[in-house]
Amino acid sequence: MAVANHFRRTLDSFLGKIKQRLYQATTPISTWNYREAIYEGPGQTRYTSDWSTIDVGQAWYASTAYFQIQVTLDDKHAGHPVFLRFNNEGECLFYLNGAPQQGFDPNRSLCRLSESGVAGEVYDLTIEASIRWQNLAHAVQGGLDYGTHLFRTAEIVTLDEMLYHLLLDLEVLYEYYLLTESAWALELLNEARRHMKPDDEDGYFQEGARRFGSWLSERWPAATNNAADREIIAVGHSHLDLAYLWPAKESVRKCGRTFSNMLQLLDRYPEFHFSQSQTTQYQWAKEHYPALYEKIKYYVAEGRWELIGGMLVEPDCNLISGESLIRQTAFGQKFYQEEFGRTTEICWLPDTFGYPAYLPQVLSKCGFRYFYTCKINNNIVNVFPHHLFQWEAPDGSKLIAILDMFNSYSADMKLPAIDSGIKNFRNSKHTKDMMTVYGYGDGGGGVTAEMIERSRRYTKLPGVPKIKPDTAASYFDKLNMNREKLPTWRGELYFEWHQGTYTSQAAAKRNNRKAELLYRNAELLLALQRAPGGQLKEGWERLLFQQFHDILPGTSQADTYVTAEQEYARIFEIGETAQAEALSALVGPTADHGDDVVLAAEQERSFVLFNSLAFARTEWVECDLLVRAGEIIVDAANSKQVVYTRLPNGRTLLYAERVPSVGYKRYLVLPGNPAVPASSDAVSVREDGGNFTLENGELRIVVSKQSGFLDKVWDKRFERSVLKASGKPGNALEIFEELYDFYDAWNIDEETLAAGGRLIDQAESVELVSSSATIAVLRVKKTINRSCIVQDIVLKAYERKVDFRTEADWNETGRLLKAGFDLDIHADRATYDMSFGHIERPTHNNTSWDRAQWEVSAHHWVDLSERNYGAALLNEGKFGYDIKGGLMRITLLKAPKYPDTTCDIGHHSFSYSLYLHDGEWRAGHVDEEGWKYNAPLLYHPVAATAWTHAEESWLTIGACGVFLSAAKPADDGSGDLIVRVYENHGARIRDVLQLNNTFIDSAAECDMLEHTLRPIEHADSSIPFELTPFEIKTIRIRRTEKTIPLNISIDGG
Repeated sequence: MAVANHFRRTLDSFLGKIKQRLYQATTPISTWNYREAIYEGPGQTRYTSDWSTIDVGQAWYASTAYFQIQVTLDDKHAGHPVFLRFNNEGECLFYLNGAPQQGFDPNRSLCRLSESGVAGEVYDLTIEASIRWQNLAHAVQGGLDYGTHLFRTAEIVTLDEMLYHLLLDLEVLYEYYLLTESAWALELLNEARRHMKPDDEDGYFQEGARRFGSWLSERWPAATNNAADREIIAVGHSHLDLAYLWPAKESVRKCGRTFSNMLQLLDRYPEFHFSQSQTTQYQWAKEHYPALYEKIKYYVAEGRWELIGGMLVEPDCNLISGESLIRQTAFGQKFYQEEFGRTTEICWLPDTFGYPAYLPQVLSKCGFRYFYTCKINNNIVNVFPHHLFQWEAPDGSKLIAILDMFNSYSADMKLPAIDSGIKNFRNSKHTKDMMTVYGYGDGGGGVTAEMIERSRRYTKLPGVPKIKPDTAASYFDKLNMNREKLPTWRGELYFEWHQGTYTSQAAAKRNNRKAELLYRNAELLLALQRAPGGQLKEGWERLLFQQFHDILPGTSQADTYVTAEQEYARIFEIGETAQAEALSALVGPTADHGDDVVLAAEQERSFVLFNSLAFARTEWVECDLLVRAGEIIVDAANSKQVVYTRLPNGRTLLYAERVPSVGYKRYLVLPGNPAVPASSDAVSVREDGGNFTLENGELRIVVSKQSGFLDKVWDKRFERSVLKASGKPGNALEIFEELYDFYDAWNIDEETLAAGGRLIDQAESVELVSSSATIAVLRVKKTINRSCIVQDIVLKAYERKVDFRTEADWNETGRLLKAGFDLDIHADRATYDMSFGHIERPTHNNTSWDRAQWEVSAHHWVDLSERNYGAALLNEGKFGYDIKGGLMRITLLKAPKYPDTTCDIGHHSFSYSLYLHDGEWRAGHVDEEGWKYNAPLLYHPVAATAWTHAEESWLTIGACGVFLSAAKPADDGSGDLIVRVYENHGARIRDVLQLNNTFIDSAAECDMLEHTLRPIEHADSSIPFELTPFEIKTIRIRRTEKTIPLNISIDGG
């Protein structure tokens, strides 16, 4: 051991001293002009100091600083390659004579100024320097002092290129020896020590180096590479988080630094290939670094800069809707096509926190054939069994997928990592060839010259595979030729870590859900109005950016969420304006029925309720309608009186029945005596000792005055208790002390849940705030630690659900809040809603794969059912759940302090509901209830004299389990209607898409990017179609200008 350590110390010293001799001539630049600033965004720099000077060796403190000087080249550099060597411990972009040249960072400090220096030539040198954001964040979280930046080095140098390459040879040989203990490599290293004396004077040292270099060139190529039958495709890349431990605006500068670095390497190394995703980065380059962008276009055309990803950003996939994923691709691929004349077949999502089961179908219908990720390598319980596989969606769609073989999308191109990857390759029986993705990432930076130089040398080493720089597509295409030999993985790629991302930054998640549904409505209304739809483009682009995989999951620093609030305000403004204008154009202009309007007692008022879903629906609607005493609401379609009540908040609650599919009903407010529910349906409230009992025709709910929990839920129709007799109460609010975790916002640790939580079982107050034949509301107030939670427990007539409307003032640290329902339901699997379908997951921990899912994601609902009975939780903005045994819990709030110390501190409003149903979830129409809960009927007051029909339906789908995902104007501005439907029940369906009041000129099935695939036969106003289980189908429809008489077809769906 001592001898080995001595040898390593000797070689480290030997190579270190050679490194000090690399520069034949140096001209120090000791003093620079210096100015501090605050970077407020691209083109928005606020200077905070005047120009002064700074010397090498001094510290600098600003978040942004500029270093500038003009240098006249000294005679000693003439005729030689000339470089700037610079290190100020920041992240920098170097401008040479005003043009962005290269980044300086901890991984690169040398930039070529000239191939052959000319004495007297003047260089204008400007360095834009930023702090190292990731180091700052990690230092703070680690309890360390980030400190200052030291201006270490600034000099003009002439590089001894012979010695530079010889040093690289030696470093690779040394690395190879440490890995293999090769006698051959040891001989070469010892020979170097005999020839080269790094302490000699320059002439003697350089002569020894030349002799050894000549000797080495004769011996090294003669080595036999006995691993030549294995090839490793080396894909240059730089993963860039568009917001993370730095604000998004800083990523614009990171983009400039990274792209300039890569263009330097493409200029120098003809074999080098670089691949980059996220069209947002290209847009930034086009706007803010146009010279770099033009060079990128040149190398894309040459085939050495590969366009990958095909999305606006690399989004989170657990939390966004399937429609958002399609728009990510539509915007991304359109940008690639318009700017570069090509698209990509590679979906590139290396760092996203899990991948739902529907992805292969959506991606394949968006033009992708291939999928790359790395994240699942970081599972903390199970090792994923494949690196190469076919990933299959529930409908049978498949993609060729790569889980990175070297466990990094930012590999450093060093032998130990390559060797480890080869030894742990899980598909060696399918292929020997591999792919590595190398280049510094997360904060950008990319490949270094040393990585390329090392890869050149590795190919000459005995036993090391050939390393070939190339594109990712070249490797995927090779896999595709033998795809049938690859194993198949069916279903989701669940990530066994970072489950806290389903909950952290609750406002961002709720805003995203609301915005997605708003834009669904707005698009549908614009399509029905035959508007082009371009007015939503800005809003969509802003929304898609907010879905980046470190923004929406809640794992960015505080400024990101300040900006997010501003962005969502604009997103909602655009969407709400478009929705309101389109609805007015469709059903009649808005009329003001508010308190400020004085109406004659006999004057009629009118409003419509618009249904954006493709099935007729019956439900309670809360709206801003003013109804006075002695007035009634009448359904204009059948002249029946509508049950309603005035709420304490001044709004009106009314019971709307059979509002048509993708259509509306019109209602009138007239003088009369209001109707009430029949006594058998009416809501009643009874106070009995220590409990309140709420009851309607379906359910009896017993609420404890002491705890505010549901002590009993009795289903009258099925004569059964919903909650376990010996279990926890219903809506049991439970607070967990989270195990300390460095990655606080990312994680919910298994130990946290296993340790159990503390029931918040003491209510400060439980009071009845509203009681009528239509609705009862109990208000429960609780204080826990420094937080206050107020919940309205709501039961309405006719309904089989209990609502929990929640207002929380949350001020916790390191705690987690869940609401649980311990159900008397026995089922081995629970069902979770996801975009374009659902997924079943086990309720037990039989295997390590089952156990690893201690927290999982879902969208609109989760359900636990026996064959003939079930219970679901509906929500309108939460995503985290755990269901084990009969205990169903929804995660409401989390309290992380990293990377945002203010995360989720403050006020939250949210709702969830317990819905009880006949049969399992399909028979109980749980998916319909989830859609209704998230996409409520739209209230729109219209003048009583308006032309609006009593009711109208524009689009119907007849089959149960088939849902309308989108109806929108075609992206190409043609005026065509795009309709997208999906099958959710696992059935083969033959159905008819009925377009009422419309003539169809042509219909065609298209892909999700709206390219026509095949024509569809159709009638004047209907289109027959078929769906296989879980299939998503997109139909392009050209409508004539003619109309046909109104033909209302209202089929439940």
